Amino acid sequence: MIPVLLLSDEISEIKVVSEICKKNNLMFIFVSDLIQFKNILIKEKIVVAILNSKLLNSPIETIDDLRSKGCNTSFIYIGDKEFDRARALLRSGFYDYLPIGYLESEFEESIMGAIDNVYTFEKIKGLSEDLEKTNKSLLRKTEELEKEKKNLNEHIRTLKTIQKFVKEISLRRNLDEIVDITLKYLSEKFHDRIIVLTLIDDFKETVFGTYNISYDTLKNLTFDLKDLKDAPWANTLLEQKVPVYVENPLEDDWYRDSKVTPYFPYGFAKFPLISRNKVSGTITISLKTGDKSEIAQHESYIFFISEHTAIAIDNLKLHEELLKSIENLKKTQQQLIEHEKVSTLAKLAVSVNHEINNPLCSISLNVELLKRNFLKDNNEQLKKIFEALEKNIEKISEITNKINNMKKIVTKEYLPGIEMIDLENN
Repeated sequence: MIPVLLLSDEISEIKVVSEICKKNNLMFIFVSDLIQFKNILIKEKIVVAILNSKLLNSPIETIDDLRSKGCNTSFIYIGDKEFDRARALLRSGFYDYLPIGYLESEFEESIMGAIDNVYTFEKIKGLSEDLEKTNKSLLRKTEELEKEKKNLNEHIRTLKTIQKFVKEISLRRNLDEIVDITLKYLSEKFHDRIIVLTLIDDFKETVFGTYNISYDTLKNLTFDLKDLKDAPWANTLLEQKVPVYVENPLEDDWYRDSKVTPYFPYGFAKFPLISRNKVSGTITISLKTGDKSEIAQHESYIFFISEHTAIAIDNLKLHEELLKSIENLKKTQQQLIEHEKVSTLAKLAVSVNHEINNPLCSISLNVELLKRNFLKDNNEQLKKIFEALEKNIEKISEITNKINNMKKIVTKEYLPGIEMIDLENN
């Protein structure tokens, strides 16, 4: 039942309100003491409260006090017919003003209207609260969307930077250029930090490039990765292949005496360069006042840079190995060609020895026989013919001997575009 509270000491008025409440199935409560009236309104949820002016000297102050304590009751004031007073009370928050001498029907209409007013107010208040919650939710979602948009834009900028970096570094075939490009792109994010790039070969880590610190200062700085006292980060980088964050190294037993600590007194983050599951180097970035959060939020950017730097270095090594393999292949091919030439030459020597020396030996014997038979008369002309024959036989014999003794083939130009074997230099 809906409660209605009356502040009045007039019997007739109490009866009227009682009848109205009974007729409309309302709960009726009446008091004649203002303090009791206020206590009920504060402690109980009263929908409609009726105040008789005879028991209330300062209605506006009273209602303001009740409102300040959370009272949402709809108030009806009964008083003398004073237009200005009625207007002032209505402006201050009273629902209705009934002049003394009211009709019962007017009173009933005022009470039922006040009830509707309370529930309408509660509905509006509920809608207002829902609207406020919706607005807050929308505002929160808007802020989240703005944050996501900002993050998305940041990711897009990062991806564009990475794309540019990949294009630039993939064209390099020089290690110094790869290091310079890597440091350049890292410095765009960490322009106020010390950055050091190292290379690892056979468990030896060597400084190969620096930013915000002279390279000459660190170029001779090396770390033996087999010695954990020399490089306590070795196991984490080489075995686990994850970044190492060292905060406040001067307070850490492992890092206090490390060779790297003097250059990074507030700490550092060390990221591995990984390609084909092998660590080929590291990127080291200094921390500020021992706080890793600023670097940690840019981990994805560093991972992209380190990954493609490692790939570029690996590709460079593969390219160098390929060039060496091609050079070795050319040498082997040339050796095979020379071997084939020598083999062919050996076969040629056998053929020459068989096909030329044997007939030449026969010719030589026949020339000697002819000399014995025809030079008895000291025929000078014939003697010169035999000498010429012997000289040419000797020359042919020398040529076949040179062919037999050849170890390699050296050629010389015989005619333009035509080469012959250089027997003198073989």
